[in-house]
Amino acid sequence: MKLKRTFGLKSTLHPYSIILVLTFIVLILSMVSLGLGAIYISPLEILQNFLGNGMQSQTFILHNYRIPRILIAVIVGAGLATAGAILQGVLRNPLASPDVIGVTKGAGLAAVIVIVLFPQSPIIILPLSAFIGAAVMAAILMIFVYKKELNQIR
Repeated sequence: MKLKRTFGLKSTLHPYSIILVLTFIVLILSMVSLGLGAIYISPLEILQNFLGNGMQSQTFILHNYRIPRILIAVIVGAGLATAGAILQGVLRNPLASPDVIGVTKGAGLAAVIVIVLFPQSPIIILPLSAFIGAAVMAAILMIFVYKKELNQIR
């Protein structure tokens, strides 16, 4: 089983080394993001806050705003990457993405239909209808792919 790939380089890169480098980059950018905002917090002050010696206002900002922001960004990014990989695998098309194949258009259409036909509906109906519209469009695309046997990119 070959795990090594070349990326235009003379040497081969092992997938685990790529994952390690990307994880390191995410950690570095997360540390930078902890300091950035309306109130700048230096890396030394961030470290002091993690050790329990920081100012109360900075601790509040870090724990209530910036750390959750970073965690949500990482979780959402991982979820989107996983969803994209699943979509590409199911459709057997390495170029497939929701905006290219029309899933986002189905979500937008369903949302517009709800806004136009039911303007007094509760706000929770809008994201639910968008999700249903995206799911219906994805199902229609799956039916087309499997009926026409479009297995490869042309």
